[in-house]
Amino acid sequence: MTDWICKPHTGLTVTELYALLRLRAQVFVVEQQCCYQDLDGQDLQGATRHLLGWQDGQLAAYCRILDPATRDGEI
Repeated sequence: MTDWICKPHTGLTVTELYALLRLRAQVFVVEQQCCYQDLDGQDLQGATRHLLGWQDGQLAAYCRILDPATRDGEI
């Protein structure tokens, strides 16, 4: 069973932030061999939210939901 948590960046703990950055690096940099900078500043803009899915104490899923106000109404 997955425990889902959705928080703004100001609500993330250091442990949650580290886990999500680690997972993003694993997926984008290692698995997808993406050479683009992941830390793009959008994590801290407006009402951006972070959806975290935890299984057995490990972050198993993550989604960054960008603030539509900063993206011409697009999420």
